Amino acid sequence: YALACHNLRKPLRVAVVPQDKGVSVLRYLGHQYGEFSYSHLPEQMWAQTFAQMKRLRSKSEDKRQIHSRCYESVVIPRLKPGMRVLDFGAGQMDYVKKLKAEGHRIMGLEFYLRKPGSDDLNISLVQRHITQLCKELRDNGPFDMVVCDSVLNSVTSVEAENAVLTTVNAFCKLGGTMVFSGRSRSFSDRLTKKRRTSTGKTRDVWFLDKDGITAMYQRGIWLYQKFHSLEQVKELCRRFIGPKFEIIDHDGPLKDEIRASSFAVVGKKSIELPRETVESALKFEFNLPLPEGRRFGRNQDICNAIQSAKTAPVTV
Repeated sequence: YALACHNLRKPLRVAVVPQDKGVSVLRYLGHQYGEFSYSHLPEQMWAQTFAQMKRLRSKSEDKRQIHSRCYESVVIPRLKPGMRVLDFGAGQMDYVKKLKAEGHRIMGLEFYLRKPGSDDLNISLVQRHITQLCKELRDNGPFDMVVCDSVLNSVTSVEAENAVLTTVNAFCKLGGTMVFSGRSRSFSDRLTKKRRTSTGKTRDVWFLDKDGITAMYQRGIWLYQKFHSLEQVKELCRRFIGPKFEIIDHDGPLKDEIRASSFAVVGKKSIELPRETVESALKFEFNLPLPEGRRFGRNQDICNAIQSAKTAPVTV
């Protein structure tokens, strides 16, 4: 309350505690009264479109160009001629457009893609992208590389996170390269303890639940963000990639925690998930909710495509 009043430059109402009650008040205010939980809030997943960053934009549009650490340090150095790449959760398609223009075989899918210069979702274009993905899977099979950059930042639940990474696993060939990235909980914790305030447009105070998820009320809707501990990242790698993977701390060699604000993971897929697990995740992802109670309704199409997908050798 005090922080909000400060940032909005509004008067702050203060109550003074009598001296003789000070010890009791401090004792009660110092208790831990449970954990933050957001499970009762409406899960407006389409609102996550507002978490997408503008990347690689011209300087005339933005003061500076914002690059993806994951793409620049992990994805691009590993691209090879002829490699088939899927960007799952491609945001505003900035890197997909750039790499495609350079001749790379990359396609992107972003469920909550917005129309240029608008807050409206471009549902018709997304539907065409899903149709193209289904055809690509049927004709050529899973991809040599699947990228999931910054998508785990914006999952609304553990179930949603599992569905995302199960889908990434399903779309990647056995022996292919899986890449995903997210935000560091240790960095967030250090910043919160150091600053304890948020000023201007930058938020440095978070209220995380037991899984590292927080929710913010913006534009009249709830926007979710997730922060991952190092142990959480390792467990996701073991479950969805296999025993061999690399976790990249953008601030230097990885030690006992992720020091940078974000991390990236890269590994060779060595495990196939059970068919029922994959189908459940695909049905979740390709029937995501839309405004006004609508849904994508492409869950059966993608299940059929992955079942009939051709198996092809990995491009090396």
